[in-house]
Amino acid sequence: MALEWYGSKMQQKRVTFLCDNDSVVQGAVDGSKDPKMNEQLIRIWAIAQERKIDMKVEWVSTKRQKADEPSRTIDTREQKMTENGFAYLQSHLAERLEIDVAA
Repeated sequence: MALEWYGSKMQQKRVTFLCDNDSVVQGAVDGSKDPKMNEQLIRIWAIAQERKIDMKVEWVSTKRQKADEPSRTIDTREQKMTENGFAYLQSHLAERLEIDVAA
């Protein structure tokens, strides 16, 4: 979604996405056994190629993952999703979703 929303600002730039999940990093590099995941990976790489973004996904230790701390300090009010937001997400992913309150 970052590439879809902000890709024009990254056009013809080098972008490194830091990820603390090695399976995700390996999937981005080698592909995934899950066909739906591969569809998303192909979509991501196609957007990068279309916008001439020199993109890489790099593993980083959880201790150095700058996104982790803010995600752990979000208060409970941010756990609510509007009906419109959920409908948008469901239509964007083109499949029926169930809400996982623990996620």
